[in-house]
Parts: sequence; structure tokens; C-alpha cells
Amino acid sequence: MRKIGLAAVKYLNTLPMLHGLKHSPHSGRFDLHLEDPAECARMLLEGEVDIALCPVGALIDIAGYHIVSQYGIACKGPVRTVSIYSDQPLEELKVVRLYSESRSSNLLARILDQKLWKLGLQFIGPDDDGPDLPTGHLVIGDACFDRETEFQHITDLGDAWMKLTGLPFLFACWVSIKPVDDDIRDILDNAFSFGIADLENLDLPQSQIHVDLHHYLKHHIRYRIDAKTLDGMTKFINYVGDLDVSSHNATQTPFGQSV
Repeated sequence: MRKIGLAAVKYLNTLPMLHGLKHSPHSGRFDLHLEDPAECARMLLEGEVDIALCPVGALIDIAGYHIVSQYGIACKGPVRTVSIYSDQPLEELKVVRLYSESRSSNLLARILDQKLWKLGLQFIGPDDDGPDLPTGHLVIGDACFDRETEFQHITDLGDAWMKLTGLPFLFACWVSIKPVDDDIRDILDNAFSFGIADLENLDLPQSQIHVDLHHYLKHHIRYRIDAKTLDGMTKFINYVGDLDVSSHNATQTPFGQSV
């Protein structure tokens, strides 16, 4: 039997779902790849994997997709690991340097400036030469834990999104381009549910021993994608259309339906 290719984000917030897959009696059915968010999207689009934990920002460019699990990576309020770091308060910033690994977070920062902060920020690429002006740095994922002590000011994008919309923000969800059998959906949901409920037994990396990862995973990350989270996803995609950075748009549909 051919193994099902899975691409998952290689960040600590994915560990509970990976823990569930590892301990699933069906783990041998999957060929797992751990990548950064942009690479997960690329592998799915180019057919290198069957299912990917795909950044929501990448879904805008997929003509048809299927959400194959009721679990993903979301937040309802402060997320801690998607933030702008700066030595000046947000309202004094003129420039934000974007992050190379996440289109979703880059788009979210632009949306928040347009809809909430209204600062007229200049956004530049991670390797671009920027002007000598007060600059914030958008960082996502595990690198945020080290940045927390390096800068005087932290602007949490999950918290800002909640202030703007009152809705959770969905960063990534498990997506396929071709339809997936119901038994695979059930295997994934059961595995993820087990892993998320078994946080105390996660094998956490020693490199992050200074961080209370259990608190982070339990209180900052939401894994279950409920109706409100889908509403937040829809609003985000519609806001992207307002930015005029993409000619595509999409709408939210129930689990397993095409878009």
C-alpha cells in the first residue's frame, strides 16, 4: 500500500499533533516531512505530498482544496509566536521587516496596519536594505522565544487580530488538493485529538528548556477548528483581497468541501 505523504510545519506548536501521529496504530500509513510553512505549501501544490499543514495565506492561490481535519494551528488572542519586535513602541515605527517563512503572517501584519493600527507602515523583505528609520521585525515560530528578551517592545499579532475582529485567527490547517477518504480523515482526527490531550507526555526539546512550553501549547495555541475559527479564516481571506496583493479570493466551506 502506498504511503500517504504528509508535510507538517517544523515548529514546536505542531508537536502535539506529531505526538499523536507517532503513537497512532496507523502511523505506518504516512510518510511525514517536517518543513517550514512556505515549503509545506509548495510541496502540496507541486504534488510532492498528499496532505499538508498549509498556511492559510497560501490557500488564496489554490483553485480547489479540501480541509481534511478538524485540527490546525490557531489562536484566540495572544499567540506569543507571531509578533513584531522593536526597540520603539509600535506607534513610533515607520518600517516593518517581514519574515521569509510565512506568507500568512506577513499578510496579517499588512492587514492589521491597514485596518487597526493605520500607521502607514513600510513593509520590506527580510533581506532588503531598509531606510534608517524606526524598524520592527516580524518573527514567527520558535525563534520568538529568544527574541522576547532582545527587544523592549512586542506586538502580538494574534492579540491585535482579536482586537480588530473579535475572532480567532487560523494560521494553518490540514489541506489536500485531491479528495481524501473518510477513513484517513478519521485516523488524522483521532491521532491529533490524542496528541493534544496528552501534552504532559510530549517529548520536548532540551534547547527550549527555559520556556514553559506546556503553558504555551495549552494557553496560546488553539488546535480545534470550530465555526468561529472558520469565520476568522473567511474574514482574513476577504481582507487580503482589500490589500490588492493578490488577485485571488476564496470563501470558507465546511470540512471536506472544495473551495
